[in-house]
Amino acid sequence: MMEGDVGSDQWTDRQLPEGDEIFLDHLAHFVPDMSVAETAMADLGFQLSPLTPQSNAFGSDAPPVPVGLANRCAMLERGYLEILTPHGKAETPLADQLRAALERYVGVHLLAFSCADPSEQALRLAAEGLEPQPPVALQREIETEIGSGLLRFSVLRVKPGRMPEGRIQFLRHHTPDLLWQERWMTHANSARALTDVLLCVDDPEEVAARFSRFTGLAANGDPICVETARGRVTIIDVDTAARLLPYLPNTKCPFIAAYAVEAANVEQARRHVVAHGLHPYDRGRNADSFWVVGPPGLGGAILFHGLRP
Repeated sequence: MMEGDVGSDQWTDRQLPEGDEIFLDHLAHFVPDMSVAETAMADLGFQLSPLTPQSNAFGSDAPPVPVGLANRCAMLERGYLEILTPHGKAETPLADQLRAALERYVGVHLLAFSCADPSEQALRLAAEGLEPQPPVALQREIETEIGSGLLRFSVLRVKPGRMPEGRIQFLRHHTPDLLWQERWMTHANSARALTDVLLCVDDPEEVAARFSRFTGLAANGDPICVETARGRVTIIDVDTAARLLPYLPNTKCPFIAAYAVEAANVEQARRHVVAHGLHPYDRGRNADSFWVVGPPGLGGAILFHGLRP
């Protein structure tokens, strides 16, 4: 996500990984007020899916159990952006984690990689000493154009604290057609794909080594990057972040500072954010991309960039 270094012509355009592939799947803003975040996402040019309270059923015969959260998503042709907020009165570990994260800052706190087999990843993470929790099979009802459907996915998380940069996890989608519904994938900013995530940390080398162990992928370059088969995580220190993103609010490291979205028409995205009162920051001489800071109720920063070669 540095100057002149966005995207890759080697990434696949498939939505789901195969074999040993790891993809950058999605990220999530944690927000205190969904209505405020919805307005912020609309100002940025994103259409959101309907509000969905999250209730997980652990098995086909088990009743759904509320987890105290609700989400809306900006679905993209590759990956998606999630908005998570407290919902209802359920007291659960996930709801507690979200509230604790919000005390630190409003913004991106979750980064999810997709894989074909979470059980295999769990074995590898255990061998790396990252203390994976057992993969969990989750499901919840979701509305479609022809009625409701049962959204199913498996999630693999490590013990809290092992990845202090946020809720870093693996998942496998079992019902992708229910999640990526065409009606929610057209955006006023012409966004098509989540391509990059930027972490700001105190010790980039330590964090890069740990993310390399977490993903099973190499960490290299200057700045240090972990590149998946679709998408990349870049890891920088606070001084570099201050030069790259001088307009971000001060946040104590570590934090997920920004991400990049590929747009079919960067000028269309620029015109939209300007028309809605946001300020685009150009990337030097690169006219095919710009930064924009997420409004306070959303947090973070987004780089819009053009299509890959």
